[in-house]
Amino acid sequence: MKSTLAYVIAALAVLLVSYALHVLPDRNPRILPDTTTLASALFCPAKRIDCAPEDFERVSLPHFAEAPARDGLRNATYRLTVAAQEIPKPIPAIFIPAFSDNIEVRLNGNVISPDRRSSSIFHHHWNRPFYTSFSHLVSQPGPNVLDVELFSLQRGAISLFEVFVGP
Repeated sequence: MKSTLAYVIAALAVLLVSYALHVLPDRNPRILPDTTTLASALFCPAKRIDCAPEDFERVSLPHFAEAPARDGLRNATYRLTVAAQEIPKPIPAIFIPAFSDNIEVRLNGNVISPDRRSSSIFHHHWNRPFYTSFSHLVSQPGPNVLDVELFSLQRGAISLFEVFVGP
């Protein structure tokens, strides 16, 4: 008797959740109508200045990599391309829901993230979401190059999830 009642309650819960998922709108706060999702990148397991064009390989995001250590620090660079029409005006922003461990973001060679060398709260992110707005003046007509450089002191801890560009 108890197992039958438990089965009926479980079946009703499944039906209720299925109905709610079907009827309720998607309320994902990360994705707005004018937001572009970047789900692939070129990956180089080194600092940006050490990466030659032939060092990059195409990867899908999210991406997890074993980065080699140099002087105890692991570096990796992800290079993404954003079309000019995908960068909204007047105040565009970049949102990265998860990555490891420290980050520096450049658009067309201009640093648009807080300075990673500062003593501010932005120095270490430790897998917290990353958000920064920037001036649309650093974008250019045609393709725009977005470099995401990651730094980690932990063993093999380099990862980058999808990157969102929007208002």
